[in-house]
Formats: sequence, C-alpha cells, structure tokens
Amino acid sequence: MKIEQIRQVLAINRCGSINKAAEELFLSQPNLSISVKNLEDELGYRIFIRSSHGVRLTHHGKIFVQSASVVMDQFDSLARLKRLPKENEDEQELSLAIMPYRYLSHAVVSLYEAHRNSNLKLNLHSGSRDEIIESVFSGESELGILSIYSPFYDLMMVQLAEKNINFMQIGEVPLSIIVGETSPLYHLEGPTIHRELLKNKCFVALEEMECGTLSSLPEILGLGESCCPQKIYSSSWSLMMDVLRQTDSFSIVGTNRKAYETIPYYHGLKTFQLEECIYTSKMGWICRDGFMLSALGVEFLNLLYQYFD
Repeated sequence: MKIEQIRQVLAINRCGSINKAAEELFLSQPNLSISVKNLEDELGYRIFIRSSHGVRLTHHGKIFVQSASVVMDQFDSLARLKRLPKENEDEQELSLAIMPYRYLSHAVVSLYEAHRNSNLKLNLHSGSRDEIIESVFSGESELGILSIYSPFYDLMMVQLAEKNINFMQIGEVPLSIIVGETSPLYHLEGPTIHRELLKNKCFVALEEMECGTLSSLPEILGLGESCCPQKIYSSSWSLMMDVLRQTDSFSIVGTNRKAYETIPYYHGLKTFQLEECIYTSKMGWICRDGFMLSALGVEFLNLLYQYFD
C-alpha cells in the first residue's frame, strides 16, 4: 500500500467517479483504475462498487476511507513541517504529560533551574490518567507520568499494551485519605485513619472516578454508597483541592510521603494513611514502545527517582 493509493481512493470517493478523480489527479483513467484494483487485491476486499452511474463504497470501503482520512491528514501535517522555519539547533525541548502532584511540579522547576542559562523549551500537559495516556499515544508528549491504583494495575497494563505504550514503575506508595482544615479529621493525631471515621462524609474526586474503571475504588476500599452517600466530582484538581479545604469531605490519593519531607504539601490539606488497606498506588512513567527518550527526558526521570529512593 502506497500513500498515493490512499490519496487516490479518497479522491475517487470525493468525486464519486473514477473519471473525475483521474482529471483532478492528472492521471489517465486506466492507470487510476489499475492502481485502485492493485490496492484492492492487496487488501483482499473491494473498496468500490463500480456502475454506469459512478462508484460507491462497499462496507469495507467505508471503513477503509474513515481510517484513510485520518492517515492522510496526519501525512499532510508532516509534509507541512518542512515549510516551517528552521529551529535553533541549540534548543532543547521536552514535552511532558503529568498528573497534578506537587512534587512533579517541583521536579519540573528543578529541571528548569539546571538549564536556566540554556535554550530550553518545556511543554507541560496536565490531566487525568486517560488524557495523559492519549497525549503520549498521539505523540503530543514524549513522556507521561501517572499513578495506577493496584486493584486496576493488570487492566491498565492491557489497555497500555493495546496502544503500544510501556509503563515503567518508579515507586509505590500506600493509599491515603486527604482532608482539608475545615474537617474535624484534620486535627487527628498520628499518621493513620480508620475508614469508620469516614462514614457519612462526602467523597470528592476527579471526574475520572465518576464512571469507568476507577469508579469502583470507593467500594473496593469499603467507602461505597452505604458509607459515603454524598459525592462531588470535579474536572479540575485545583477545584477539588478547594472543595476539600472548605468542607468536611475527603478524597483518596497516593501520597509520596518521602517527597513531601522536603517539599511543602498543599496548603490547608493533610493526608492520613488508610488503616488495614492492602492496596497501593504505583507511580511510573510511560512512553511509546521503541521510542528513544531525549537527554532531557532521561534527566527528568532521574530527578523523579530521587523522590522514591
């Protein structure tokens, strides 16, 4: 299959006729027909049904055109890159998709400080786990940094494998409960908390835990509807933090206590390790299979590993 054959199929579908497409592509009608026939033979199915009234797509042809349109758009985008101004060869660039954890922001700042006198460009993307995975899958980000709750680890590995994305674990931390200073739980002594103290409290979380894979986590931890009938979901990490600060609600997080020994935690918030909980949060980095990390990417990862040693 050649890119020109894809372009030819899309032209024929757009024109509704092989003759009209041949004129648009500056090809002879016989040569265009032979090219498409060779492609159909290679694929093992017909793309077009030909008649005296023109052509129409077969069922397989419709699927092919849908995928081919995406491929052609991406190819044309790549072709346009050669018309961009030449980049500064001394510029170092790194695109990251990270979860909104404070020590990850601290690592970004440390990377900047190490290169503040050089021509550095950092592209930062923050979002849910699915958004981070998609950012790496699409090539928008070189690296993704995310946490995976252990009950869903095997399922997440299958999902990543389907996208040809590798996950490399950096560290593992216990699951914690986070509360704000308005909550009476904020003033508890000691590093742990029992789930009984969370009864009838409002559960606050990011939207990714409202439905789908992660939605069962409260039930897995014994904090389901019967224990916590009220729930608030937010698309914004900062908004979620504000709700926690101003209410007696709580959320579930994986807190890297070693990292926060030297980095201030979020103002007005406090975490407690959940007692009698066997589940953990696995922090790691993802990249596309076979992708060679840049020197900046490796340097950033080395900074992250220091928070877990």
